[in-house]
Amino acid sequence: MKNTTIMNNLLKITLIVLVLFGSTLSAQNVPPACPTTSIYAQQGNSILAYPQFNGPGTTVINNMPGASGLAVGPAFNFPAPNPTWWTISGGTYWYFNNTGTWSNTGHTTGNGAAVNIGGGGGALYNIVGFNGGIYKYTGTGNGFFVANITPAFAGGGPYDIVADMADNFYVLKTNAPGQGLYAYNPQGVLTCSWTGVGMINQSAGCGFSILNTPNPSMHRVYYDANGTDYVGNILPGNSTITFTAINVPQASCDYASCALSVPYGSVTAGPGGGTLTCTNPQVTLIASIFGNNSLNWMPAYPTNTAAAQNPTCGAINWTGPGPNTTVGIVSGQGTPTIVVNQPGVYSFTWTGCNGCPGYSVTASYTVVGQGATIIPVITAPTCISSPTQISVTPNSATNTIQWAGPSIVGASNTPTININGPGIYSVSISIPNSACAGTGTVLINPTPTISIAASSLSMCANNYNNSLNSVTLTGSGATNYTWSSVGLVQTSASNTNATITYTPQANNIIGVATLIGSNGTCSASATASIVIIDNPLITVTSASVCAGNTVAIVANGANSYNWSPATNLNSTTGATVVSNTPSTTIYNVIGSSNGCNSQTQSATVTVVPNPTITVTPLTNTICQGGNLTLTATGATNYTWSPSASLSIGNGPVVIASPLITTNYLVVAEAAGCTTSAVYQVSVIAVPNIQVTSSHYTICQNQGALITANGADNYNWSPSIGLNTTQGNQVNAHPLTTTVYHVTGNNGVCIATGSLTINVVQLPLLVLTTPNHKICQGTSTSIFASGATNYSWSPLTGLSNMQNPTMVTAGPNVSTNYTVTGSNSLGSVTCPFTKEILIEVVPNVTASVTNSVAICKGQSTRIIAYGGNTYMWLPNQGLSASDASDIYVTP
Repeated sequence: MKNTTIMNNLLKITLIVLVLFGSTLSAQNVPPACPTTSIYAQQGNSILAYPQFNGPGTTVINNMPGASGLAVGPAFNFPAPNPTWWTISGGTYWYFNNTGTWSNTGHTTGNGAAVNIGGGGGALYNIVGFNGGIYKYTGTGNGFFVANITPAFAGGGPYDIVADMADNFYVLKTNAPGQGLYAYNPQGVLTCSWTGVGMINQSAGCGFSILNTPNPSMHRVYYDANGTDYVGNILPGNSTITFTAINVPQASCDYASCALSVPYGSVTAGPGGGTLTCTNPQVTLIASIFGNNSLNWMPAYPTNTAAAQNPTCGAINWTGPGPNTTVGIVSGQGTPTIVVNQPGVYSFTWTGCNGCPGYSVTASYTVVGQGATIIPVITAPTCISSPTQISVTPNSATNTIQWAGPSIVGASNTPTININGPGIYSVSISIPNSACAGTGTVLINPTPTISIAASSLSMCANNYNNSLNSVTLTGSGATNYTWSSVGLVQTSASNTNATITYTPQANNIIGVATLIGSNGTCSASATASIVIIDNPLITVTSASVCAGNTVAIVANGANSYNWSPATNLNSTTGATVVSNTPSTTIYNVIGSSNGCNSQTQSATVTVVPNPTITVTPLTNTICQGGNLTLTATGATNYTWSPSASLSIGNGPVVIASPLITTNYLVVAEAAGCTTSAVYQVSVIAVPNIQVTSSHYTICQNQGALITANGADNYNWSPSIGLNTTQGNQVNAHPLTTTVYHVTGNNGVCIATGSLTINVVQLPLLVLTTPNHKICQGTSTSIFASGATNYSWSPLTGLSNMQNPTMVTAGPNVSTNYTVTGSNSLGSVTCPFTKEILIEVVPNVTASVTNSVAICKGQSTRIIAYGGNTYMWLPNQGLSASDASDIYVTP
């Protein structure tokens, strides 16, 4: 009702604006302002507003899509002003949106021929021109068929449609018979009609609109008959509309108008107000109907006024409070004014005159107060569980009060009484010497005794490893229950069952569940506190262990523990367990404290293989006095013992020099794990080689038998002068002094011996003389060299013997001298004898042939006698200088 008043005011404001500025406004692209006294017309892609009757058009929209039809209608739930512009393009509905552009709903009209469009308060209507088929659109889905209107349309109109705020719609029929205006309810049922007078007979036309006028009791119908507009007035109580042709300068054809207003009503209180008291026992209520600017074609509004009017036709029916809808109505039923004597809501419904177009108006008023009857107001608890008080008002000192009930303690005639039990308590109040009196009752129910049984009063914060992580609470003592909690999380489906299940809320140590139980209107509560126990947070150590050893793994953070798997553990319980696993194993442990389990934690026992060591060389035998390099591999660190006969006590390589066969222990470590190995060094005695010889000093070209003893096998070197290099005896014939070595072995160990064979060189005796031949009676020297000692024979003819290396020989006859030279070493003397011949030549008597004379240039023969060799002097011109027979050419 208030909205209609606002719309009426908007109508007046809009009309003034259009009159003052209609000729100068430019296109604003704005939504329609409803209600209005203007006709809206489509012209191309623009919408123009025309004030009554035929003022110039003002463009308000210039961006319509390619359109067929124009309407002002509701925005439904689309993002648009309400109301907004509507059109049809491509068979679908388009609306003017909040961004100043147009949007397509994607919804079709339901019939491709239903292009003409009109808007009401909650729907859009389309009409099919050739048969009057009506299609309706409510903003969801496509337009749907309503009805083919009667009388038969048969293409007889401007194909436009008008609707009001109650979604009644109106169609103008321009062809005969039956020219006129027809009104239909939202279901397409004809409710009333007006006969048209002065209409041309045509089967088609352009736009059609019904507008308000400055006279609120009159409405105006416009339609365009192919370029000529006709206008007629709808008058109250008149079933005929007389149309007159007018000159309308617009070039557009399709019209639109705001949805027509509908009547509304109100109820006001008469003199004395709307409150009942004992001094004002009755209230007058007055019904009024507004809406003279609505389509009120009934004789109810004869004056040109917007004031409230009491209709003079139609039916009014009042209803009052209470089971009997007429209770409290003293008089005036069926009239605009009634008298009431009870508080409550009073409503009237008015049905419009003549049922055309079938409007009805409803309004209400609430009457408050006591009325002519005192209505006691009892203040009492709804429920009782212990002695309490109840009281009543009004309780002035002049009132007479009397209580009744099952458990009143003490006085029962005072405004406040004491009670100690449930039941129905009644009170009566009267005012002496007054008709004001009343009674009241109150039902006080027993308060239920609520108890809670818990499956457990504690639970674990988490459900780790089957830890108890929920508590089931069961309430008793009532019929209805409501649970709430702090620090708990409900897991059951409903909190209104007697039984509920909770789990802990994170980071809480106490959870409190509250149960409110009721038996009808009475309720009581009980609480249960649930201790939330933290699950233990455990830690566990991991360890490394050398193969074959044991290791302890330790868990902390709980009171008890359970280990798995049990294989190779000394125990499956306890904070510390010992593993003797042969291979790397992951052990799981669950800790428990106060009945709550921890998450499973894992400990890894890493089994580190013991190093496998190898000691080389493979041959472990040495000879006494020798050594052996021992090399250990397969680990990182090494320790050797006994260390007395080792070069070093640590490291992978040591040199062993035992005097006797010895077992060496090497302890090897890698990654903290150790192992050991024993290596025996066998010591074999070295052979004691003794070498003897048959001769230790020999003369050159002599031999010696050398013998070795003390070994099994022998090998001699150098091989020079030996008859063999193998065996314990060899024959040696060295040319020079030679040291012979013998290597003897007893299978493994080798010893050497040596022996020197001194070779005394035979003298290299050289005998020389400047003259092997001497003349008789002369001497010559003989030189001896190449020996140490010399012995001469014969001694005849020798002299100068004090120097045996040079003697003087002067034999009378040719003599063969023998010289024995010797070299000595120790007791060994090595001689060598050599001879030299000193030939004694007898003295020579020389003679030559006689001297001769020859001519210059001639030669002669000369012969010498008496000698063996000859030498001629001077030797110039001789055929030979040393021959006995020569030729000379002096």
